[in-house]
Amino acid sequence: RTCLRRGTNIVTNPGLSRFAGPLNSSLQASSYNNSLTYKSQRNFFTAKEGTMCFFGTIFFVREQYACLIHRFQKFNRQVKPGLNFKLPFIDTIEYVHDLREQVFEISSQVAVTRDNVALHIDGVLYLKVEDPYKASYGVENLTSAITNLAQTTMRSEIGKLALDKTFEERDKLNERIVSAIDKE
Repeated sequence: RTCLRRGTNIVTNPGLSRFAGPLNSSLQASSYNNSLTYKSQRNFFTAKEGTMCFFGTIFFVREQYACLIHRFQKFNRQVKPGLNFKLPFIDTIEYVHDLREQVFEISSQVAVTRDNVALHIDGVLYLKVEDPYKASYGVENLTSAITNLAQTTMRSEIGKLALDKTFEERDKLNERIVSAIDKE
């Protein structure tokens, strides 16, 4: 008794064990020995491979995203939102970046002011990727690099001010931190 289920790879008849794909209506088993003919196997696998190649060439990039395509493990191009094409088995999508503004919370840390007073500071960082190529290849881990840079900049800018000036010059302090991060 043969148990073939359409759309699955389950084959329980040992006579059909060399066939591990779904059984289409166009495939006909030979008379009594339950083996598939060569012609039906060839047509089935050609159609299956052709469908895989066709669907591997077209892909869709959502709005506010950017993808970087590699050809033979080397950067080839950046694709924009919409319908795009790639060569199957040759081109791969390596990086996908969200181009919208993202929010990162800077964890609490201790910073020492110029007059040796310890402050507990934290912050919120708003990040927007403007160049996906630089975001992918300029640094290994973008979020941790930006977070560490923000923490270091906050500590160094607070270290330049006395305690009473930190409260008075809060806006100027924010501008200095943003400009220091933008330089990097």
